Amino acid sequence: MKTARLLWSLIWYRPLSYACQPLFMLVCYSERIVFGLVMQAFFNALPAQTQVTPGLLAIFGPWLIAIAVRLLAAYVTTLGIVRFEFSTSALMQYNLFRRILTRPGARSLPGSAGEAINHFRDDTGLVVEYLRGLGASLALFLYAIAILAIQIGRAHVLPATLLHLGAGVSGQQGAGKLSRRQPHGDQQRLWSHRRDLQRRSSYPGRTCRAACGRPF
Repeated sequence: MKTARLLWSLIWYRPLSYACQPLFMLVCYSERIVFGLVMQAFFNALPAQTQVTPGLLAIFGPWLIAIAVRLLAAYVTTLGIVRFEFSTSALMQYNLFRRILTRPGARSLPGSAGEAINHFRDDTGLVVEYLRGLGASLALFLYAIAILAIQIGRAHVLPATLLHLGAGVSGQQGAGKLSRRQPHGDQQRLWSHRRDLQRRSSYPGRTCRAACGRPF
């Protein structure tokens, strides 16, 4: 039997019990999503509030409901998880042992009887653990899709944020260029002021030379 067929057959042996673990993981992940949305709503409403009001505290209502649902799901799904793991492991051990007994000309065990019993227990336990990992991976995949959907729903905020950041960066660059050009403008004004002073200081000497006929 191929591995994929084996896993599919075990899942359909107890489908409702197997669905308990992914369902419980989804409830736990959903509680995290609700907590994040509640915190966002709380901090968005906080600047408009000057004091603690019942409306402000009512924002935490969905989070408390999500916690209650998670505790209830933990109690209900634990029974299904335990039932699936023990029944599946027992089914595989029973089938393996029956197959060994029906084979003709069975040889003696290569090891001790205790080692054979350990193989029956550990090998089937690895299959059950792999199935548990598949359920957790499925729940994590659905959780990632939900988070992606929430981010896409808020994607209209991203362009405005990027434009705001771009305007801030451009303003800083423009201010930096002006600050680098400013000393050159001051220096040019200082030079022009010096030339004006020199030109004005030469006028009395020219007047005296014209009047007296000799340098001043």
